[in-house]
Amino acid sequence: MEDKILDLLIYLIFAIFYAFIVFIVNGYLAIISLDCTTSYSVLGDAWGLLFFYVLPIAFFIAPFVIKFITKCSFWKIALYAFLSVLIYILIFWGTDLMCIEYCKSFTPEKWAKYPYERYYMVDDLNEEYELRGMTRDELTLLLGKPEDSLSDKDTHSADIIYVIESKLLSGQKLRFIMEGEIVSDIKIIKRDMKGHEDEYPFPKTDKAP
Repeated sequence: MEDKILDLLIYLIFAIFYAFIVFIVNGYLAIISLDCTTSYSVLGDAWGLLFFYVLPIAFFIAPFVIKFITKCSFWKIALYAFLSVLIYILIFWGTDLMCIEYCKSFTPEKWAKYPYERYYMVDDLNEEYELRGMTRDELTLLLGKPEDSLSDKDTHSADIIYVIESKLLSGQKLRFIMEGEIVSDIKIIKRDMKGHEDEYPFPKTDKAP
């Protein structure tokens, strides 16, 4: 009787510790997902519901179900618990990597639907289209309505700006420098953790004049 009580106490302590680990991992991945990962942007609320509610409960219960069915030892249960957390993390990162690969190919639909994942698309956009030399109308037809504009006092024309990345501590924009109604150059505006913005040249390709 005392052995059973001791075993029950050990499993209870283990269950509390395991629940704490799952909670910490789940919370950490949730914070990352909301700010840094592509999977939440691409898959949306359904992914959040599955990953942050359904899967943690399933992975928490699984080792104890295995214990009940197989009557295996405590150390095997601990091993199964460790593996379940590892699988949970691998599913998270694996899904995110697949979503990143999905976002690397540019289409006007993806550009409009996933504005904060556009920084993955810009290389493909630059390869597929001759952006420098486009007219204002051609550019907005391809990329949609810009989020911002910047007037140039010398040329008296408004540059076109698109947000391509937005995080809590950093961000990026794509600035199309206009000469009249024609795109003459492109810059990347990067915002650092302190809120400072710096411009960098956007690479030219063989397509670019």
